[in-house]
Amino acid sequence: MGVSEIAGGGEFMDLATTQARELGELQGQVKVLQERLAAADAVEEHLHIELDAARAEAADARAELKECQARSETRIEEWRARLEDMGARLTAAEAAQRQAEDERATVIAALGRRGRRQLDRSQAAAAE
Repeated sequence: MGVSEIAGGGEFMDLATTQARELGELQGQVKVLQERLAAADAVEEHLHIELDAARAEAADARAELKECQARSETRIEEWRARLEDMGARLTAAEAAQRQAEDERATVIAALGRRGRRQLDRSQAAAAE
């Protein structure tokens, strides 16, 4: 073996060492990327779980909202019916009050006429 063959062998060894080092670096990078990918997959799975939970909560909230709206509509209708009833009762009470005032005025007028007649009679009797 000559010197040139040994020197060529050294270059081969340098190249092999360089490539082995590059391969090691690449394997390290692949391992880091695999770990990052696994972490990203875990985060994605967690986010999917949270999204499913949020969707379920939203569905529950919509159902509860519908129930509340139905109860509110029922209460509104009850209040409207009560207001209509109270309005009708007020109208009836006002009509009864007007009728009572008219009857009172009629009675007072009748009593006034009767009193005048009696007064006229007693004055006529006193004059005779």
